[in-house]
Amino acid sequence: MKETIITLAAFFFIFVFIVAFEFILVGEMAK
Repeated sequence: MKETIITLAAFFFIFVFIVAFEFILVGEMAK
């Protein structure tokens, strides 16, 4: 169970990082 939680946490962190990066990239291009 602990392994699953760690995997989900890592996946969630990566997902949030990608979304934030895309948002910043689009924001910079819009300037």
